[in-house]
Amino acid sequence: MIRIVITDSTAESRTNLVSTINEFLKADISALEILPQISVKPVSPQELKFVGKIEICVIGEKLIKENISEVSKIRKLLPDAVILISTSDDFSDIGTIEKLVRLGADDTISSQTSPEEFLKKLIIFCKAKKRTGKSNFILVDSSKGGLGVTSIAAGLSECISRSGKSVALLDFDFESQDLSRFLQVRPYINENLQLLLDQNRSVTHEFVEECLFDVDIEKNDGRFSVMPPVAEQDALYDGSSTYSRSLVSILELLDSNFDYIIVDSGELKGAMLRTIYKVSDFVLFVVSNDPASVYASASKIKKIKSMLSAQSNFLVLENASDVNGLSSKILRNQLSEATGIENEEWIETAIPFCKSARTWPGSGLSMFEHGSPKVVAAILKMAVSMGLISTEIESASLSKKMLSIGKNLFKRKFSETIENIKTKKRETILAPGSENKLLPNVPEPLEREFSTQPKLNSPKENDLTKNTNENNVIAEQINLESPKDVKQIEHREGINLDNLFSKPQIYN
Repeated sequence: MIRIVITDSTAESRTNLVSTINEFLKADISALEILPQISVKPVSPQELKFVGKIEICVIGEKLIKENISEVSKIRKLLPDAVILISTSDDFSDIGTIEKLVRLGADDTISSQTSPEEFLKKLIIFCKAKKRTGKSNFILVDSSKGGLGVTSIAAGLSECISRSGKSVALLDFDFESQDLSRFLQVRPYINENLQLLLDQNRSVTHEFVEECLFDVDIEKNDGRFSVMPPVAEQDALYDGSSTYSRSLVSILELLDSNFDYIIVDSGELKGAMLRTIYKVSDFVLFVVSNDPASVYASASKIKKIKSMLSAQSNFLVLENASDVNGLSSKILRNQLSEATGIENEEWIETAIPFCKSARTWPGSGLSMFEHGSPKVVAAILKMAVSMGLISTEIESASLSKKMLSIGKNLFKRKFSETIENIKTKKRETILAPGSENKLLPNVPEPLEREFSTQPKLNSPKENDLTKNTNENNVIAEQINLESPKDVKQIEHREGINLDNLFSKPQIYN
């Protein structure tokens, strides 16, 4: 939120200045979309010491004419605020302006200042303030759904958090909440965020923190938090709503609390999406090697580039999720030729196809945890190329992943070996004189004698065994309830069921 205080020597002059500023803010100008919520409050010069932290202080002309040194006093009271001086035509000569600036003023406004000029000043001050922030704001986007935006956003967030940084991951999939559901972050519908967007709550650190939910990652040195989306509604796509300005205020607070903010574009459209484009430090555009998505990607890239600010870095990431798709060379050549993408705008390493990486939805962790070493290496290289982590962290993270995979592989192979030993078919006939240690509960002499007996080939034994097997099959299909039932079955089937209840005789 941008807090503006108006101060002057009289209450009447303060009221007039407040009315002028409010008229500026009511103007129908698209630039208002990228500005956060703005509050305007009149205070007397004596009350300035009690106002707390503010962004802009507007000093009226009467106070300056009475005592121009008041500017220096106000600057000492508000060292971090932007100070604007309201001047008239007869009080705006070069000498006066130079003195005001020397005393601590940042700029001036006059009766000739238009709403557009005033808003330009606000935008410049907000941008200058943003450059002092510590956060990197990253938007992950694509031409349509199903190209890997959610997987990339979650994987990159976990990668950065494991390097010891704090990451806020914002889910804007209002309809299905895929990102929140895949990472098992509850609740999936963020009612606290809805209150902030509706301006039913002030955008404060406490209330914004209530919109965030941490992802539980074992042995994680950083913080990985997710902000689930609000429920889908028409106001999200309405350019006349205040949602976009409320969102900017929320992003400013997240900027002060987290090292990185990563946004899954989801179903963002209209004013909110344009706002996100304009405030992003990085726009990471995901393209797939699926031939059916190339035209849509080229069309979307052209639109995005026209909406980015000069400070935004546009990068393209190849997600090679289709094993039968276009080769990397053909895909990059076609998109570069169609959209004018420069070589340095391509992320060098593509995300390779990996079956295990596709198992992350619903696990509570991303594909950075479930993917193969090649997937992990690709995400790490992407983070290094964007300047998000260092090369030392990349090497350490990859080594940990390889060690973890090695341990899991050893455990799996060891378990399989033990299981094979337990379930191995026991052999009963060995060479003469051998001891069969696999025969359980058999005395050793009898074991040797039984193991060395020659195989019997009596016709009677074979016939009887064959009959017994046939009777067993029939016995499984019938239910013997009485002697009468037994006789009826024997007569119908032409068999003797007595053999079912006695062991076969072995004839020599």
